[in-house]
Amino acid sequence: MKRAFGPKIITIASGKGGAGKSTFALSLAIALAQFGIRPLVLDADFGLANIDVLLGVQTKANLSHFFRGEKTLQEIIQIGYDGVRFISGGSGAQALLNLPPERVARLMQSLAELDSPIDYVLCDVGAGITENILQMIAGSAETFIVTTPEPTSIVDAFALVKTAFRRGGA
Repeated sequence: MKRAFGPKIITIASGKGGAGKSTFALSLAIALAQFGIRPLVLDADFGLANIDVLLGVQTKANLSHFFRGEKTLQEIIQIGYDGVRFISGGSGAQALLNLPPERVARLMQSLAELDSPIDYVLCDVGAGITENILQMIAGSAETFIVTTPEPTSIVDAFALVKTAFRRGGA
């Protein structure tokens, strides 16, 4: 299922932390891989990334290396469970917490231009309604909103949907 113009970018978001975004992103990636589709999980929970922990992989490089210009995205792709490719967001990377919009735009453009055999990029973003999250949603072809049945989780997810929709998000 090779895409003519780069991988399809899908953002996985939630208004509230602990709703299961990372678990959903990783489970979806594993399921896609088992069907012969080539996913890449981007841990875009800037500063609090955990996909590498869920995969049980110690990372060699992460997004901070990309943003500092030390490595390309291609160079920081790693392989996890069932051959799922992923890019670590770098847990505790203070410099990633408040990225300027132009850096997030550069990331999204670089994802669209990846030359690896990748069909889908699953962007696991942090919780809430930050400028970086809204920018990633706006730059995606689709967005999944993950919530739990807890009232605060539903209200926060709805607030994220409304805000992203007003800004033209997918």
